[in-house]
Amino acid sequence: MPDFYDRLADLLSDPQYTPDGSELPTKDSAVKAAVILEWMADHNIHPDRIVASAEGGIALCWFRGNKYADVECLNTGEVLCVISDRKNKPIVWMVEL
Repeated sequence: MPDFYDRLADLLSDPQYTPDGSELPTKDSAVKAAVILEWMADHNIHPDRIVASAEGGIALCWFRGNKYADVECLNTGEVLCVISDRKNKPIVWMVEL
């Protein structure tokens, strides 16, 4: 789990990890991502990747063959969940923490 927190710190401090034209993640988005990571760790769920979101914020991502899912903690304060089979339109919903 400490590697995940190191990754969050890197995303906050180093613009090289942020997609061109996107906002650097905020501390608030990192705090929400950390809360989600804690809950997931308690349930033995771990993301495959943690990245800066193109929409501004932090995304926790999972990949299984053609299936994709993420939880995005956006700088706006919103938390979005996305699932996709990479063929059809993704399913997106908002959650509250």
